[in-house]
Amino acid sequence: MERKRILTMKNVRKRYKKRIAIDDFHLTADEGELIALYGPNGAGKSTIIKMISGVTQPTSGVIKVNGYHLQKHRKQYAQNVSYMPDDFQLQQRLTVVEFLQFYANLRGVSQQSVLTSIEQVGLSSKKDDYVSTLSKGMGQRLLLAQVLFSQASLLLLDEPTNGLDDEWLTNLKTIMLELKSQKKTVIFSTHLHAFATEIGDRVVRIGE
Repeated sequence: MERKRILTMKNVRKRYKKRIAIDDFHLTADEGELIALYGPNGAGKSTIIKMISGVTQPTSGVIKVNGYHLQKHRKQYAQNVSYMPDDFQLQQRLTVVEFLQFYANLRGVSQQSVLTSIEQVGLSSKKDDYVSTLSKGMGQRLLLAQVLFSQASLLLLDEPTNGLDDEWLTNLKTIMLELKSQKKTVIFSTHLHAFATEIGDRVVRIGE
């Protein structure tokens, strides 16, 4: 049975002034796929994920999710995508649960879904702590939590392994395989070759 096409990228280019970061990039992703963008730091992995998320606009080319065009169908497109950034810089005076509840309210997600995601990422004991007090690894897990309760079909994880110890690298693999079983499509970037090859259905090499 042919799987549903979730993402289509064609002839995508990103230029920053005189520097071309991404040139003539193509990528497709189907329902339930785990796709690793692998390459060294600075290769353009984050740029690709930011363009798919809509955070950064491509200079040219076409990006569609579930048939919705990034530029032409902004609202519908955004409803189908959830993005975890690569850097934890949260200084707001919000607790873990307050931070996640903010995003849950925007998406119409229940309080129970928030609590479940907190438990999934192992932050139940920290739910009343301010996000500014979290370590880098815990901050990454917090950012992952807000993706987990998303109802989007395409999840974008930019360097989700940053700051994680060996135990949580194993837990992250388990979480990602669970997302796959739920027919979520996950595109993630990493500079860890072993992680990319072990968890990814496909490994797309960037900058090589």
